[in-house]
Amino acid sequence: MSQVLPFYLVCDESGSMAGQPLDAINDSLPKIHSEIGSNPVVADKTKFCLIGFSDTAQVLLPLSDLSMISSIPALQVAGGTNYSSAFDLLYKTIGDDVAQLKNDGDQVYRPAVFFLSDGQPGDNWEGSYKRLIDQFGSM
Repeated sequence: MSQVLPFYLVCDESGSMAGQPLDAINDSLPKIHSEIGSNPVVADKTKFCLIGFSDTAQVLLPLSDLSMISSIPALQVAGGTNYSSAFDLLYKTIGDDVAQLKNDGDQVYRPAVFFLSDGQPGDNWEGSYKRLIDQFGSM
């Protein structure tokens, strides 16, 4: 049985992120890939997922061992800032991923989530956030 830390990077791709903010994230993604993927101890314990969101959210890179993939997809600017779409997809994705990891016989640490946004959300996101935290905040 191996121990696994699911790591989720959730990034705002809305119009307000155009230019320097999104460029900075896209410039950092290959560095994250290299740092995690090239360190055997970290890569063995960490699985990485990239989620992008604007009006809707999508998994850009499913939970992966970064030592086994060649690159991380870049983010693209589109739409407005809808936090609830990100939190709802994160809720489903973490649930599915944790269930699969446990089914594979892994011991799963509480998922780590980094949420990057520069803007004010254009939606009522508090309910989606609370559901996410209530389910996975004390894992």
